[in-house]
Formats: sequence, C-alpha cells, structure tokens
Amino acid sequence: MKHLYTIFATLLSLLTITKTQSLGWKLQHDLQGPIQQPMRPEGDGRGGNTRYITLNITDELASLDGDDERYVYAVNGRAFNGGEAIFLEEDEEVEIELNNNSKELNTSTTLHAHGIEQIGSVYNDGVPGVSQNVIKPGESFIYRWRAAQYGLYWLHSHFSGIYQDGQVIPLYIRPKQRKNPFSIISDDQDGVRALERHDQNPTIITITDYTQLTIWEQLEKAEEWQSELLCANSLLINGQGRVNCPTSEHLSEWTDSNTTTAKGCIDRGSQPGYENVTFDKDLWYTCTPTDVPLQTFEFDYESGWGVIHFLSASGHWNYLVSIDEHELNFFAADGNYAKPVKGEAFSIGIGERIGVAFRLHTPGEYTLRISAYNEPQVIGQFAIIRYGLADDDDRVEYSDPASENDPGMPSIPLSEPFINYAGQPVSGDIRVLNDSLISLKQFAPPLIPKRGEAADVTLHYSLSNANFLKWSMSEWGTVEYYAASNELNKPPVLYDFEQYIGDESIASYPNGSVVDVIITNGADYGDRQPAHPIHKHFEHYHVLAAGTGNFSYWDVVEAEDNGVQVNWLDPPYRDTVLIPESTIDEGSYLIFRYESVQPTAALLHCHVNMHNIGGMAYVLIATDEGGTPAMPEYYSVKALNKDLNTVNSELS
Repeated sequence: MKHLYTIFATLLSLLTITKTQSLGWKLQHDLQGPIQQPMRPEGDGRGGNTRYITLNITDELASLDGDDERYVYAVNGRAFNGGEAIFLEEDEEVEIELNNNSKELNTSTTLHAHGIEQIGSVYNDGVPGVSQNVIKPGESFIYRWRAAQYGLYWLHSHFSGIYQDGQVIPLYIRPKQRKNPFSIISDDQDGVRALERHDQNPTIITITDYTQLTIWEQLEKAEEWQSELLCANSLLINGQGRVNCPTSEHLSEWTDSNTTTAKGCIDRGSQPGYENVTFDKDLWYTCTPTDVPLQTFEFDYESGWGVIHFLSASGHWNYLVSIDEHELNFFAADGNYAKPVKGEAFSIGIGERIGVAFRLHTPGEYTLRISAYNEPQVIGQFAIIRYGLADDDDRVEYSDPASENDPGMPSIPLSEPFINYAGQPVSGDIRVLNDSLISLKQFAPPLIPKRGEAADVTLHYSLSNANFLKWSMSEWGTVEYYAASNELNKPPVLYDFEQYIGDESIASYPNGSVVDVIITNGADYGDRQPAHPIHKHFEHYHVLAAGTGNFSYWDVVEAEDNGVQVNWLDPPYRDTVLIPESTIDEGSYLIFRYESVQPTAALLHCHVNMHNIGGMAYVLIATDEGGTPAMPEYYSVKALNKDLNTVNSELS
C-alpha cells in the first residue's frame, strides 16, 4: 500500500493537466421505440435443453451502502440482480432477451458474457461498435449461445462502463463429468464427494466498488478535475455494503502519510498541478459511516468443507481477500480448474474469478475480509462466515468499535485475522497468492498450440497514459487510443471487416493462426503504471510468461533464449489477468498464446473502467482471406436494420 501511494503521488506530479473532450452526454441517447422484428435468433441445431431468460433493465433510486440514494440500474428490479447468480448446466443452450427500459438515466446498453468463448455464436459477444449496435432505451436484443464451458463467468453491460452502476449478473455453469482437482485437496472420499457437491451449487461472492456518482457523473467530474475519481464510497458484496470509516491514526499508520483523507484517499488537492482544482469534499474527504448489517454466508458443517467462487466486477480497484483462521485452497481461475495452491489470502483483479475451498473446523463465525490491494485508497468490507451453530447460539464474541475508539467500523466476530483493513498481511508468515496469472496452473490443460515454437503471428502492445483521462494500448513504437466513439460504429466491425482493417487500434491476422500477444507495461515511457487487468474476448489464452523487467524481445523464443522463464508445460489458462505493475526504472510484461478458431472481431482491453473508456483497448480481427463471416438473419437485421437479402447484396 505504501509504495502504491508513492507511485500515484509521483505520477500526479509528472502529469500535465489537459482539457479533454466530453464523453458522458455524447454517449447517451434519446428515447426511441424498439425496432419491430418478428424474428428470433436460431439455435445451433445441436439439440438438447434450451434455457430462456428475460432480463429487464430499469433505473431505480436506491442506496446500496446506506448512504444517500442515487440512480442505479436494476436487473429485474434489483441492482446487480441482488447478487443472485444465474445457474446453467454445461452444454445446454441459453437464450437471453435483454429489454432496455432505462428512462431516468436514458442510457443505451449491451450484454457481454465475460469469459464465454462464443464458439459458433460470434454475434453474441455484446461489444457495441464491434459485434453489435447499442441497445437504445425502449429496444430489445436476444442473445443465444451454448454453455460449452464450465465454472464462473459473468454477464455485464459493455457500454461505456455502466456495468459498475448495477448491470452485473454472475453466471455459473455447472461442470458435467469434468476431471477435477478435489482429490488433491481432500485425502478422503467423503471430502472429495462433498467438494464435488458444493462445486455444483457453490456460494458466489461478487465484489464491486461503489461511488456516490453514476459513471456519467464521474465522466463529467473527471473533466472538471482532470482526474478520475480515485475515491470509492464503499465496497459492495453481492450488491450490498456499508460505509466504513477508520480512524485517522490507523490511516496514518497504514499509509505512512499524514495527507490521507478520511475516506482513505490521496489528498488530490495537495498534489503538484492540482492546487487550483476544487475536489468535492463529500466525494474525496468526508467519511460518514453507515449502519448496514453485514452479510452472513452459512455453510453445511456436517460436510466438512466450504466452497466459494469469487468474482471481481469492480470498476476501479483490485482486492485482497481472506477468511480469518482458514487456510484456503485455490482450485479454479476464470472458470477453469487449476492445480490447487494453498494460502491465507489472495489478490483478485477486475474481471477475474477465483474458486476457493476451505475446511470447516470449529463451529462459529469468522470474518471474511476484502480490502483494496496496492491501490491509492485504503478501503475494505466485511462479511461473516458461519457454520455449526444453531440459530439462537450466542457464543460468538464480537468487537465493540465504540468502546475501542473505532466508531466508524462495524462490529465483527473476534476471529484472528490474516490481513488488516488496508490489505496488509499481519505478519511475514502469511501466504498471499498475488501472482495467480502464473501460479494457478491449468489442472487439465488443453494442448498448447506450437509448443516450444514461435507463433504464426506475434502482436506487440505497450500500456501507458498521457494523463489520468487518456490511457493507451499501442503497437510498439506508436501511441494509440481506442476512441470512445467507436462504440457507435455503424456497421459494427464484425459486419464489415474490410471497412475497418488498417484503422487505428485494430489488428488483423488469418483465422486459424496461432497468436502470441506480448504486452509491456510502463518503462518505455519512463512512467510508473499500476497492475492493469487485461481481458481478451472469445478464446481463452495460455499465459506463457509474466514478470518485471524491461522487455524488448520480438517473440517468445527470443525471450526464452535470453533467460525469460516460459511455461510450456502447464501454463494458466485464463481470459483475464493482472499484468504486474511497473516502476520508473523497470517495466513489466505479459506473454499469452491462443489459437484463432473462427472469424471474429475480439476486444482486448484493460478492465479498469476509466482506462477502457480512456482508450486502453484494441480490436483483434481474425479473418478468412479478408472476408466478413456469414451473417445470421436476426443479427444482421439488428446490426444493419435491413433485410438479409439487402445486406448480402450490399456486401457482395
């Protein structure tokens, strides 16, 4: 935490304040009636069960953390769907009808199934301007795809970062006859069977950060401040939270700074270049605790085991998570089983999913702790893990914040912690899994294409920023910004490859290629960069290498020949990972590989909301001899608002 404060303070002192174009109001739309189309998308013809799901998006005035009400997006009447997950069976087909009934916020949307590879259903990826048009208020869109994977994924809007205001739904696909790692975690068959049973219906915990402003209001304020809002109001667990306010003494101790605000944030007004900027006190400085009860998650004590799948659906921060007095077995990452690793705490980046199993030992209640990790704010949240107690059992002892001179914090079980509120281990013996991108190796890895060889295509990108509002993912030697206006591309990229190939922030390669992506973070520009959560749509990828150090090798073979450790045996198989943070003197790097299996236009981007909106994204086009893939009637009409014969005639 202390070195991250230094990173951001240094970055602030180096950046020049510049005026940027307004984003918020330009991306909102006038209320329009739906396009009347009698058709629905066809299935893939493979048969089996089909699930039909309807999601209605509305605007609601609500307080999700006990503070002032503000507008949020509700999914079927509840922000974040009330934290409730959709459960599917592996290999069943699903049809999701999304109805955009936004009125007060009057906002367009889409629905992206994060981590779903969409094999044979490329028109369902939900990226505006890339795979579909935005769904305007009053319009509907139907997504249809097959749940050919297993594990935890999530549905969220991919329009302008609005998911952080409530458009998030966890999605769990129950594994079907998959080889699993539970016999490594438990040495008896009863334990293995319990873990398998729990993994069919796991507890799912979704973590989000929550501010007092909608994303549209944040964009307007960001222009006024020339800074993103680096100060959340609270953290939410399954769409619910409370505002916690630690004492100034604790904040000073944790950050080694006397300029931390009451909300645990950097005092932006004291930073060079910001002396004449007025930062709203209620957003940056004032902390008023709220008295919202902590959530309790109860587990079946007789089974001997608990299983939780964690999802970070945040817009800003990465987190450290731990359960007091419980060793954790990490066994899944981004939906895929991993070779189990043990520890007391783990980091999770935006978009990542981590599955953990833990033994249930002494009946009682234990504190689940979630804290921002290596971020420029001290903020955390708590929940209660409970098992083996009757409903009226009162043997659990709780803290008394009022008598302990800590009145801004909640009363929690007096279990022994592994981490403190600032996300710092309480001792040097605590095992923290903070490198899951290399440590959580695939349990049953698919074959690595061209193992030990150079890929057919190697793409090279560097991450940097011009200021706190302009973030870049660029080909080596260039500076490129993916424009927010691309979300309004007509037609979307997927419907006319030829129109977009060669444009800025777009790369192309032949379908069927084995592709390596090499990303370097910072140092090329002499700047410090945070750990960016990098998500690639469609195919998951093998993480071949990642680490710190200045990286200039042209391909993975050259890198290996020069001492970079490359995992050709069991690399993690992911869709979202944190590229390590960099320093002024030393950059960081990430190398991953995948095989293109169908013509697509896939987005590669940082999942920090303001970084994505600010330009840190790229479109990767896999094409068959430059041609656009065949168009199903429903999606072509939705994308182009023309009948299929006209569409095909114009393209030919």
